[in-house]
Amino acid sequence: MSWWNNADDESEASSSSSQEVLFKDKDELAKKGHQLYCEVMNKTSNKDQKDQIRKTHEDSGTKFTDPQFPANSNSLAKDWKEMEYSMQKEWKTFTFKRIDEIFPQPIKVFNDISPNDILQGKLGDCYFLSTLSAIAEFPKRIEKCFDTQEYQPSGCYTVNIYDMGVETDYIVDDYFPCNKDGTIAFSGPKVESGITEMWVLLLEKGWAKRFGSYWAIDAGLTEDSLRDLTGAPCENVEIEDEKLWEKVHTANSKDYIMTAGSTGDDGCGDLVSEVGLITLHAYAIINAQEVKTKRGVERLLNIRNPWGGTEWTGEWSDSSSLWTPEIKKKLGWEDKDDGSFWMSFEDFKHYFSGVTICRVHDDYNYQAMHKNQKQGDFSVFKVNLAKGGDTYFMVTHADSRRFGGDDNYEYSPLRIVVAKVVGNELERVAGIASAFQRDTWIQCNLPAGDYLVYVEIAWVTDQTDQYGFSVYSSSPITLSDATFKESTFLERVYNVKLAQKIGTKRPIAAGMDFYEVLLDGENPETGKFFEGIYFDTIVNSTKDSVLEIEVLHKSFDNVELYGQFKGRDSYKYVIKPGENRGAVKVKVDLTESVDAPVSIRKNIKPAKN
Repeated sequence: MSWWNNADDESEASSSSSQEVLFKDKDELAKKGHQLYCEVMNKTSNKDQKDQIRKTHEDSGTKFTDPQFPANSNSLAKDWKEMEYSMQKEWKTFTFKRIDEIFPQPIKVFNDISPNDILQGKLGDCYFLSTLSAIAEFPKRIEKCFDTQEYQPSGCYTVNIYDMGVETDYIVDDYFPCNKDGTIAFSGPKVESGITEMWVLLLEKGWAKRFGSYWAIDAGLTEDSLRDLTGAPCENVEIEDEKLWEKVHTANSKDYIMTAGSTGDDGCGDLVSEVGLITLHAYAIINAQEVKTKRGVERLLNIRNPWGGTEWTGEWSDSSSLWTPEIKKKLGWEDKDDGSFWMSFEDFKHYFSGVTICRVHDDYNYQAMHKNQKQGDFSVFKVNLAKGGDTYFMVTHADSRRFGGDDNYEYSPLRIVVAKVVGNELERVAGIASAFQRDTWIQCNLPAGDYLVYVEIAWVTDQTDQYGFSVYSSSPITLSDATFKESTFLERVYNVKLAQKIGTKRPIAAGMDFYEVLLDGENPETGKFFEGIYFDTIVNSTKDSVLEIEVLHKSFDNVELYGQFKGRDSYKYVIKPGENRGAVKVKVDLTESVDAPVSIRKNIKPAKN
C-alpha cells in the first residue's frame, strides 16, 4: 500500500493556522497530540506511520487530529462560491465534534454490517452511499476497506481506497461535521441495540479527504466509487441493451455488486415521483430473480434506496396484491419500510437509465502501479500469470475531482494491447481503444505464462501525465516494467503469422500475396472498440522471383505509418524469394473514424543465382 498526501501547499498552510482555532477551547493534551503527530511524520517511514501515530497517541493519552484534513471549514469546501447561497449559509454554521461527543457509547467500527446502517445527510453523495449500500450486502467486502477495524480511543483510523488503481491508505481522525444542534450533518449511522457503528462516517470522510473536501464529493458516478472501494472493474450497461437482463441475472448469480441510476429532470434526489422513485438518484440492485406467476414467468429486481424510507409504489411493491405466500417464501420477502423494494424488470427499464456492474471476486489477486508517461511515449508492462485464468488489465486516469472540477481537465484517449510471450515471439491476445473514460479495462481468459501489455495515451490535458495500471486475476500475479525500443513492440506483435491468420488476402502474382488487417471499430464479441491498429504484410513464397513493391496510401486522414516509416505516406520493399515484409499503421485520433485505402505498385524480376 502506498501513502497519499492529499494536502497541497495552501492546504498545509491553512491546516497549520487552523490548529490554533481548533484547539483554543481544548486542553493542553490536544496541542501536545498535534506535536506528537508531526514528530512521528518526520521520524518514521510511510509504512510505519499509521501504526506509530496511533501508538504515540495511545501512550500519551492524547487524541489524534489530522492536520492534512483539519476539523474546520477548509475541509468542508475549498471554493465556497461554487455553492448556492442558501447552502453556503447553512454549511458555515457547521461545527466539528468527536464521535463520542455526537453519539452515545458503546461505539464500534462495525457491529452487524448492513445496508440499513446508512443514513444520508445534507451532502449530495447519493452515488457514494448507494455504492456502500450495495457493497454492504457482503459485509466482508466492507471490512476489507479498513485497516483499523476496532474502536480507537486515540481517534486514529485508516481506510483503504484505490487511487488510480493503487490501494492507498487514508488516515482520518474522528471529527465529523455537525449541525448547530450538535447532530451529524452528513451521513450518519443507525444506532441499533444502543451501539453506534462508525464505518459509514469513516469511509465518507476518507473519500472526502482523498479529494480535498466534503463539497468535492457532492454528486458523482457509482462506477468510480465501486472501482475505488473494491479494486474491481466496472461495466456500464445501457437500458436499451438487449442482453441487459441476462447480464444482470448472471451478475447476481456471481455475487457481483450492482447499482442503477433513475431517470428524471432534477439533481440528486430533489424530486419524488408519483411512483415513489427519486429522480436522478443512485440505487443498489441486491437481487434478480425469475418467478412463476399466473401471468407467466416474471423477471423481478430487488432494489434498495440508500436514503431508506422512500420506496416504489407500483406493481410488486410491498403493498402489491401480486405477492403470494409461495413467491414471498421464494424471495424472502418482508414488508418493511426500509428503502428496499421489488419491481418488475419491465418497470425498471421504464424508470431507470442503466446498470453498473462491479465484477468483484473475493478470491482474485491484484497488482498495480502508478506510471508517468509523457505525450508521445508508451509503456510496456510485464505480467506473469502463475496459473492462468480470468484476467483483467486496467488503466485508470487521475480522477477529475483531484483538479477541483477544472473544466480543462479531460480523460484522454488510450490504446491497450496484450501479447503473450512465446519463446522469442509475441502473439497478440487482445487490444482495446477508448476515449474520455476514467477507467478502461480489457478481459482475457489466459493460460499460465508471461505477457506484455502495451499502453499508449494521447493526452488531451496538461494537468498530469500520471495514470495507474493494474491487473486483476484468478491467477497469482507478478507485475513489473518492461523496456522496449520505439516501434519494436508493435512491429513484433503485428507480424506475418497474425496477418496470414486473420488478414484479408489480396493476390499480387503467383506465389506473392498482400495481407491487410484492420483492427478498428467495434469488436462484435465484446462490444468494445478494437485498438485502432492497421498492418499489412507482403509474402513472397516463390523460389526464383524478386518482388519490388511500393505501397501507397491514397488517404492519410487520421492514420500514420509507425516505426521506421513514420511521417511518410508510402513505403517500399525489395522482397527476395521466401521473405516477407510489412508495416504497421496506427490510428491517430481514437475518437474519429478513418479510411486508409492503399494502392500497390509492383515490379517482379528473376532472382539472381
